[in-house]
Amino acid sequence: MKKSLDKCSLACYSINMRNKSIINNIHQQAPNQWVNVAEFLLSNEEGGEWSATHKSFTDWLLDTSKKMSLSESSLWRYYRAAKYYINLRKELQAGNISTPEFTNLPARVSPENLEILEKIERVAPKIIFLDLAERVIHSNIKRDELRLTWIAYRKGLEGKTSRGMGVERPKINTKDPRHKAFIKEAQLLTALNANYKNCIGDNLSSKGGVFPNVSINTIGDGKILFDAIVTIEKDGLEFHGIEIRASNESELHLGSLKNQEKYCDFTWIAFNEFDSRFSTKNIPSNYGILALKAGNLEVIKKPAKNQSLNRLETSIHLLTLLLKG
Repeated sequence: MKKSLDKCSLACYSINMRNKSIINNIHQQAPNQWVNVAEFLLSNEEGGEWSATHKSFTDWLLDTSKKMSLSESSLWRYYRAAKYYINLRKELQAGNISTPEFTNLPARVSPENLEILEKIERVAPKIIFLDLAERVIHSNIKRDELRLTWIAYRKGLEGKTSRGMGVERPKINTKDPRHKAFIKEAQLLTALNANYKNCIGDNLSSKGGVFPNVSINTIGDGKILFDAIVTIEKDGLEFHGIEIRASNESELHLGSLKNQEKYCDFTWIAFNEFDSRFSTKNIPSNYGILALKAGNLEVIKKPAKNQSLNRLETSIHLLTLLLKG
């Protein structure tokens, strides 16, 4: 019995010393440290070495996070991102998209970007997802664009999350007419983010930004909702309120937009599908019209200026969003 315990103690000591050596080496491999950490975690899980010193892999990971001076949440993020990338690589290779081995992943590919990409995969059409995945892996996309794409498409999940034991990760149902409409609206919002300077700002040198899904708790009108607000710097800062619709085929009910006029300088209706055969007579004459054509936004009609009496509240709200980051 004593010999058995001695062997066990010796094995545990050996594993601990080897892991300590690996951890020290990881700290010296700074350029893409998270990949090295994730590889170490996956190796221990696969080999079962954690069981020689801990009751569970979770306990071992927590202990390892302390030794690495990294938070437990960071290690779990690295672990999930690595697992996701390994499966994603198989899918991309099946589509003849060149991808590096996980250990050769470029330093600029962050676990946070892979985490956002995994969310987008559940809600975006495959062709859009594959394009984003290739751009993420080749470090050809900024996180702001990636995050905005997720914000644009997540509406299709209708608030469902994958939190809780045994809960299946929610996905968009492309056969559901409502979800199809959500996808069209999301495509328009991502196009707006890419092309707002040209279609609303008049030229690519315009300065500004896109704020999706803006909810302003106003003093006199309660909660005012915008699908998006675009800011453009001209003589001063302009606020363009954007109402997004899948198409102009059905009758448009725009009564809720009347209150928005007081909080933005211009009001636009943006359509994913715009058919000139359908009447636009119920769209107020002072509203502008945008349409998505071949992936780009086009101006169908420019808006007239609103009497934006309460634009100061909008300015304060957007400034607060910027400060929150």
